[in-house]
Amino acid sequence: MARARAWVGLGLCALLLLPVGGAAAIALPTLPTADPPGLPVPAVSHPRLGFVDRSSLLREATLSAEVDGPGDHTWVAGTRVSSQDLATGRRQDGEGSSWVSPERRPRVAWVSTVDAAGPDDAGDVYVSVLPEPAAELPTDQRVTCDPARESHPVLSPDGTLVAFATDARGDWDVAIAPVPTEGEGCRASAGFTFLTGPGSQDTWPTWLDDERIVYAGARDGGQPDLFGVTADATPIAQLTATPGISETQPAAQVISGGWRLVFTTTQFRADGSLALLVMGGPDLLPATVVDPYASSCCRPQGSEGSWSPAGSSVAFTSTQDDPAGDVWVTRWVTQDGARTFRVLGQAAVIATFGVSESHATWVDDDVTGGEGGWDASARIVFTEEVPSTDVSDVVADDGSDPRLIESLGTTWDAERLAEAGIEYSPDGTRVAYSAPVPPDIGEEDEPVILAAALVPTYGQRVVIADATTLDVVGPTYVPDDEDDVDLDPTWSPDGSTIAFVRWHYWGDGYTLPRIFTLDVGSGAVTQLTVGLGTDDWAVDPSWSPDGTRVVYATGTGDDEVPSGASYLAVVDVRTGVSSRLRVTYPRCDYYGGDCVFDVQGRSPDWSPDGTQVAAADLVAMPRWFAGGYYGPPDFRDPRRLEVPGGIGIVDLSSPGGLEVVRARALTGVADDGTATPTVAQVAHAADPEWSPDGSHVAFSAVPVGLPWERRGIAEVAAVDGSGLRLVADPPGVQREPGYQPWTDLVLTLATSVVGGDGSATVTAAATNAGPGWAARPTVTVRLPLGLSTPGVAGCLVGGQVLTCVATTQLAPGGTATFDLPVLGVTQAAVSTVDAVAITASPERVVTNNTATIDVGVPGGVSVDVTLSAPPVAWVGGLPVSATFTVRNGGSAPSEGVTLTTTYPGTVTPSGLAPCAAPTGTCALGTLPGLGAVVLTAVLTPDVVFEGPPQLGDVTATVSTTSPDPAPADNSARAALEVRRPHVDLQPAVARPGEVVFLAGTDFPPGADVNLSWSLGIMGIQNPLTAGPDGRWALAVPLIRDSLVVQRLLQARNGQVPPLYGDVTAPLLVVPTSIDAPTFLFRK
Repeated sequence: MARARAWVGLGLCALLLLPVGGAAAIALPTLPTADPPGLPVPAVSHPRLGFVDRSSLLREATLSAEVDGPGDHTWVAGTRVSSQDLATGRRQDGEGSSWVSPERRPRVAWVSTVDAAGPDDAGDVYVSVLPEPAAELPTDQRVTCDPARESHPVLSPDGTLVAFATDARGDWDVAIAPVPTEGEGCRASAGFTFLTGPGSQDTWPTWLDDERIVYAGARDGGQPDLFGVTADATPIAQLTATPGISETQPAAQVISGGWRLVFTTTQFRADGSLALLVMGGPDLLPATVVDPYASSCCRPQGSEGSWSPAGSSVAFTSTQDDPAGDVWVTRWVTQDGARTFRVLGQAAVIATFGVSESHATWVDDDVTGGEGGWDASARIVFTEEVPSTDVSDVVADDGSDPRLIESLGTTWDAERLAEAGIEYSPDGTRVAYSAPVPPDIGEEDEPVILAAALVPTYGQRVVIADATTLDVVGPTYVPDDEDDVDLDPTWSPDGSTIAFVRWHYWGDGYTLPRIFTLDVGSGAVTQLTVGLGTDDWAVDPSWSPDGTRVVYATGTGDDEVPSGASYLAVVDVRTGVSSRLRVTYPRCDYYGGDCVFDVQGRSPDWSPDGTQVAAADLVAMPRWFAGGYYGPPDFRDPRRLEVPGGIGIVDLSSPGGLEVVRARALTGVADDGTATPTVAQVAHAADPEWSPDGSHVAFSAVPVGLPWERRGIAEVAAVDGSGLRLVADPPGVQREPGYQPWTDLVLTLATSVVGGDGSATVTAAATNAGPGWAARPTVTVRLPLGLSTPGVAGCLVGGQVLTCVATTQLAPGGTATFDLPVLGVTQAAVSTVDAVAITASPERVVTNNTATIDVGVPGGVSVDVTLSAPPVAWVGGLPVSATFTVRNGGSAPSEGVTLTTTYPGTVTPSGLAPCAAPTGTCALGTLPGLGAVVLTAVLTPDVVFEGPPQLGDVTATVSTTSPDPAPADNSARAALEVRRPHVDLQPAVARPGEVVFLAGTDFPPGADVNLSWSLGIMGIQNPLTAGPDGRWALAVPLIRDSLVVQRLLQARNGQVPPLYGDVTAPLLVVPTSIDAPTFLFRK
């Protein structure tokens, strides 16, 4: 508890440094004659990314089932009879595969990540002889000893070799090594026999016999297929070739005339299911893919299949009922040889909700009995995540500098500890996580963080630590019961409140979880999800950016476990009223009505702008209504949603709204079959977390082709899921990523006009450009020799240096402003003031934290010219405004300022007050320091001309009788284009009844054009509309009438005032009886 004491002391010191608002100004001591001290130097601080880091164990379970005969037994749920830990207490033990010798002595090959003689390593292969149930733990033989990672080891049929995947050469390769005999040691990678080459990702080997191996290989960045290779590295054949389909994790079984592989494929389910590959012949071809569920109603999600020794059952990992993964067993029987299968039964046999149980391998499966009855039993080895959880973090940009924040140990039920959670405060200076309550809490000589002594075995609390020192700094709150467990904390956007998940102990167990809030300042705890039923649960809270709502996952469970479907809901923080996210499809039910679909998903996270929610396993689930079941929505509808086994993003109708208007897959495969950029790289993505600036999403995932125990933290671009980057992948299982927010302080300095007494005000403004909050912004200002200050409340004066501290943290977009009075300003010398802004929050960029300004030095005059948009006028149309801005760039006055203007000859200028005339030279007098004057002239395009558009410049020149150190900005110009619309008639001479073709050019785009004849009838419907290029065209028949004279085509604009002046074009109409000169009508 020493860290807590240190925190209290630091807090008191910080309070002593801050002056009380409104206190008397601090008198400035005698001015020093030496140069003032240097300013603090802002340091670059790379933000971090935290995560929950879990361990795994190799365990054994015994299964049983009632049977009706030697060939009629089905493993059912609830048959887990016993379980023992086969591991050695190492950081991660798992990925086991078994082999049974002819003497019925089972062995298991497995991976461990800790060298008994040294620190953690990436994972080496071990082989152990399994004991009989309830016997002593096995003695293990170490096969590999290298710094690389090894994965999924499998023993050869004769038990002398181990095949495994390794990244010893960079990419994943399949290699083999001998099982050490007595007196032999383990081997480094130089002693491996590599069966695959560079340039591909090759994993998950399985032996066909002592000489041949099948593995999964991904070529050229594509998805993996299955390949065959000999034990001396001779390629045999590519067994599958299905672009866009992932085929991996094969396990072989010998059958009559060949082999049968069970493997994982995305062909039938986007998140993976089991399939079979039947092979025969020396080259393993032909290889035929068989769907074992083709005649079954129910295809569960599945991976990591493993054949039982008898060959009638397959154990596999499934997320069907639990996103963490359970061990299932299925039994298939063939209907016509090896080509068609029927599912006899399948169920989860090793299943603890919220705990990952995976990578099962059979030791034996025996069926015994006779006329008196039959019994079945089996031994299975599997990998289980254990309740030994660490909270760690790394540098978010590159995964460097791994750091252990808290080692939680084995303290509580595994299914709940998975949600321990970690999240940084909005200003990035603190970190909140869930930790076991220490046994000495509440002792008189220690600061009380919690006001109750909780049972250490079960109690969990939300703690807050300094993000740099990791010293615990709070909070203080009292749980409802000493055994309550508080998990998964998440900060409100302003850092004042933490939402968390509580499992309340009621005397004989725990209620289903609910969401509570903790006031960080007072320690008050309030239940947020107050409207839930007894069997409802609520987990995974995430705040809206405005802090008024919380999105969470909810559903119905029993037996203290939040099982079942998980829906996304939003609760109003003020009222506690919850509503589910929904998708409404118009006119889609069988009666023509709208369909409302609830959004299912897990681990929701609100985007920083509030318009989107990212979640895992998103599905739009139809509601029931009085008329029956909704029909399916159109696959082309952008709101259609189904992203099993991946991360999806939904767009909301408004920030914080409930209606989903668009959905897309970020990882995995969308329900329309569209693959995301990472589909060949990661699978089983979960736990999404937006980066503070909304540009990326981090999540936990398993690399394609690797076991569940290899789950790490990855990141992709939020806009399209591209740019996959593995952020953290240490030994163990990583979940629940959390970004540390960062900020970007931008400092600017400004100065007021210098008074006659040499006084001025320097304004220092520190603006938080975000994306996170800025903690304790401090601005340090240094005055040059010759200047002094009487001081100002809120700032400490030390010689020539003022240190100003903001009273509160600074929100994104907020500005902390300090007006600092200075004395002794003179134009006789340059007085340069410099300053720096610093915050305790992480900053990636600090180049904009410093600023300088010259006080009392003439800055000279300048002028800008801008024209109203667009800078184009049409003869007879609307005028254009010309704005002239004359500025004094210095703090000293500029005297004798004049402005001279000129304009193109195609317009008539007016205005320019207070000048006497809009043209020529205008005397503006004295312009004060930092002052500006704005003048506006109106340019009327009333000069008629013919021909193409005319381009001319509006110019301005400014001068002063005062010093002007930068005269280059004393002139400015802006180009003005004036267009004269015109119409062309073809032919120009025509008879009644003939057609005249009209073509208009240089009209205002989109303007109405009303056409008429000066004499005669115009038989068209007005108005026409000029195109974007100012053109229009029309064919007009001449109506037969008695007017056979010259007439004018007239084009007018109907707007008031008009966009352009009237346009005319002559046409000579001659009678049809005139024969000569006929050349007028030649074609």
